[in-house]
Amino acid sequence: MGRDKEHTLVRAATRRTWGAWIQGPTNAVHVDTVEVVMTIAGKMHYRCNGQGTVRGGDICIIRPGAVHSSWTEEEDTEECVVHLDAALLLRLENWQTWEPCLVLRPKEEEWTPRSLARLVPDDLVTLESRLLSLIATYTSSAPPKIDDPRIALAISKMSDSLSRPWSVAELAKCAAMSPANFTRQFRNLMGEPPKAYLISLRLCRAEWLMTSSSQSLSTIAQQVGFGSSSRLSEAFKKKNGISPSEWRTANHQGHDGVDLL
Repeated sequence: MGRDKEHTLVRAATRRTWGAWIQGPTNAVHVDTVEVVMTIAGKMHYRCNGQGTVRGGDICIIRPGAVHSSWTEEEDTEECVVHLDAALLLRLENWQTWEPCLVLRPKEEEWTPRSLARLVPDDLVTLESRLLSLIATYTSSAPPKIDDPRIALAISKMSDSLSRPWSVAELAKCAAMSPANFTRQFRNLMGEPPKAYLISLRLCRAEWLMTSSSQSLSTIAQQVGFGSSSRLSEAFKKKNGISPSEWRTANHQGHDGVDLL
């Protein structure tokens, strides 16, 4: 499993090759990341809101919380699996309308599974950029761009440790900037101050945990940095107009549904 130490918005990247790897459509899993499965060669079967088949050249993009499984009956099946932080969805306009699993077959050379897999594990920054551009293009969303690498690094740190009680001074230190300059540049690029953006990241992660797990609201609040269910509820109501419990009841996906790998 590769991990870029300076840019952690790509949370994990793994390349695997199977010889006669055979597994039935059981042991479905769900994750709280955006899972990107790039089939380089061979043929894979999957279940994700229905059943289908992907072949070499196909890319599956699986929404966080989607229950899924995959298997193959062929030798020499090869794929590359990448997990993107779910918080990235905040910067894609139409992600709420996605199907649980999108299957794409890009024609552009830089977006083919084989080309993208060559970037693993040595150039995850470029890999992330290309994947986000691919997702944005094929979902008609505006591509997320952070032109200042210092701000991008600070956001990566936030996203990677949401339970940490971040201060603006700590984030500015990560970006090697003064707090005043950091806050000004962050607002210019992201459209809101750092603390407000951090709350958005925490709420996004909380929503996916409420959707994809049976953990208590108190546990989720601790994991994403709110500290208590009451603080989570206060921030959640301010954003969504309803309580976390009401939202969870309306949006929870049962774990006996179907989604991929």
